[in-house]
Amino acid sequence: MFDEPVEHSGKADASGAMIYLIGSKYAYPGKSLWSDGAPEPNGEWRHIEIDLRPYLDDMLRHGLGDRYFKAGSLDGLCLNGMNMGWETIGTFSHTMYVKNMSLTSYLNR
Repeated sequence: MFDEPVEHSGKADASGAMIYLIGSKYAYPGKSLWSDGAPEPNGEWRHIEIDLRPYLDDMLRHGLGDRYFKAGSLDGLCLNGMNMGWETIGTFSHTMYVKNMSLTSYLNR
């Protein structure tokens, strides 16, 4: 579905549980957080609005294909948390602020 796969497999040295990540190129389409091979902090607030449904469908497809899930549809799954953050190399100083965050769910009838 996506032009390059999102990560969906567990790490061999950890729990081995499925991890599904939405890549920043999908969360920030047409924008980059990098310039000339380095992070580009600019102090500007970034507005992100993303429809999670295509990613949930893709997650389910990978989860069924990799045998992480037994539920045959999204009806058997629920979202009960999220993780937001980053990993880095080197000794960068980091700060992240989040404001006005919301997650809205709509029934698809």
